[in-house]
Amino acid sequence: MTRVSQQLLKINGIAVANPKEYSVEYNKLWSNAGRNLAGRMSATLVGLYPKIKVKTAIQEKDVFARMAQLLQLPQFNVEYYDFMSQTTRTGIFYASDFDIKLKERERGLIEEVSFSLVPYDKY
Repeated sequence: MTRVSQQLLKINGIAVANPKEYSVEYNKLWSNAGRNLAGRMSATLVGLYPKIKVKTAIQEKDVFARMAQLLQLPQFNVEYYDFMSQTTRTGIFYASDFDIKLKERERGLIEEVSFSLVPYDKY
């Protein structure tokens, strides 16, 4: 079993705080895909695209505010741990929809932030 001791994820050089779940989904992108009358698939594999899924633990509002600013950008640099290569990789990504769960309004505590990062290119 490979042990990961470094930071799992950075967005524009800023480490994502308190990750409680981290996964990399390897999505296959196909072009010219279709099936013939016998049901056999014909397609060209363009590549694997790593979609990073993250859930963070409780955060104070200032930590959350920095993350929210990053997630709203149209694109950003990401440094992430890749399970398949067991190395750290970098690339340009964007955030798809993200979810914010409030824990306590008075103190501004966020229970959880979950988001997915989608790459612009295959890596």
